[in-house]
Amino acid sequence: MMLELPKDVEEWIRGEVDRGHFASTGEVIIEAVRHLARERRWEDGAQPAPVEPGPEVRKVIEELKEFARGNSLGEGLTIRDMIEEGRKY
Repeated sequence: MMLELPKDVEEWIRGEVDRGHFASTGEVIIEAVRHLARERRWEDGAQPAPVEPGPEVRKVIEELKEFARGNSLGEGLTIRDMIEEGRKY
């Protein structure tokens, strides 16, 4: 299995191995997935049932979509641009 990881995650994994906390990068990933599974209580492969948003959530989503229709961040500016700019500081 090939995984494409963000650079910061890859550096963290390598750091854990370099510090001797794990013997290999695979071991780090296995432990992280097991931890996540325990946290979410996905025992024996069982997954929680998907949750449908309630009427209040749907209403807020529609209000946000309506708000976004008449507004923009500016010519060619995206949320991703703003996130990346914020990471510089």
